[in-house]
Amino acid sequence: MCRASAPRPWAPRQRRPRRADAAAAPGGGRIGAVLLSPLIRPGTVSTVPYNHYSLLRTIEDIFGLPHLGDAAMPQVRSFGTDVFG
Repeated sequence: MCRASAPRPWAPRQRRPRRADAAAAPGGGRIGAVLLSPLIRPGTVSTVPYNHYSLLRTIEDIFGLPHLGDAAMPQVRSFGTDVFG
């Protein structure tokens, strides 16, 4: 019988790596995004801090949908005129 010498990834008490953008605050840390839309001027760059909940909230606003989960939090904002000019 052959035994595996490498540790099993599912073994108890092993730590799983966290993503670099994981953070305690809702929405995670800083990551880049590229948005393609006829409503965004070419070359637009925004320095406003958005997160992935901002993207969800923007889509919900555009389609008139209720805000889901953390996208409904008051500190989460939809993309503004800095993006849609």
